[in-house]
Amino acid sequence: MDPTITLRCAPTHTQPSRPGPFTKGSGRVNRQRMTGGKSATVKQGVILWAGGALGGVAVLPYAFDLQRDALAKSSVASLGLPTLAAIAAGQTAVLMAIAVAVGLRAARSVGLRAPVSEALATRQPVRDVVHPFVGPALGLGLLGAVLMTILDLFVFLPALPALREAGKPMIEQFVPWKAALASLYGGISEEILTRLLLLSGIAFLLRAALRRRDVPPQPAVMWTAIVVSAVLFGLGHLPATAAIVPLSGLVIARAVLLNAAIAIPCGWLFWKHGLESAMLAHWLADIVIHILVPALTVAGVLAV
Repeated sequence: MDPTITLRCAPTHTQPSRPGPFTKGSGRVNRQRMTGGKSATVKQGVILWAGGALGGVAVLPYAFDLQRDALAKSSVASLGLPTLAAIAAGQTAVLMAIAVAVGLRAARSVGLRAPVSEALATRQPVRDVVHPFVGPALGLGLLGAVLMTILDLFVFLPALPALREAGKPMIEQFVPWKAALASLYGGISEEILTRLLLLSGIAFLLRAALRRRDVPPQPAVMWTAIVVSAVLFGLGHLPATAAIVPLSGLVIARAVLLNAAIAIPCGWLFWKHGLESAMLAHWLADIVIHILVPALTVAGVLAV
């Protein structure tokens, strides 16, 4: 998300109830039972890949608007928007395939799951896995968005007037449907990259470095993975910001802290409720940041 406001030893004696997203255990038999075997794993991967690739397409109208001037001056301008869109969508599709393949393997090894796509792949009731996390996801998503807005409006933007001024035209000319589509990229594609791939990978590597086999890993390992992935998530937004204003210590701190306001809650949700809960929270935060805040600004309710 660009937060620029301006802008699992299986049980042997009893049959367990349906496992929740974080059933403990580390044997291959238990993991296969939980995920429905290799065929279901492939189906789940396809489901996640399709969602991530779709997000990569959905963000294009918003991204092209945001980078219109830079694209016009670049050497690829002569290719035309249809060709550029096809190239961008293709790149995202390939990236999503890698992220899903590696991320799912790393996530399963440390006991992290994506229960909704898993239920779809194994033809299990989705409602049973969605119901427990809807409230926490919506609540944390809204809280993260509000915190981001307050920090930006009252801390960072007053100290970064050039960024504030550069963002005013983007707010005045924002198109709600483009921002709504772009929120799918943040909610789905970015969560696959940042939580499924990055957070899971960091947790896997930390556990290996400590020579532990806990599933899930110790809380210290998980919290380290959550925070490190959140920082990297924020730093990943700097290229877009650098196209607007020169990078400085304050600009970098802004990118890290604002994005951490939603990335850390999303990391906790992934750990405790599964990937799709983080997707829901991230999506809601993007809706608030990219649609509600600009709309309130245009209406004169917020002064940016």
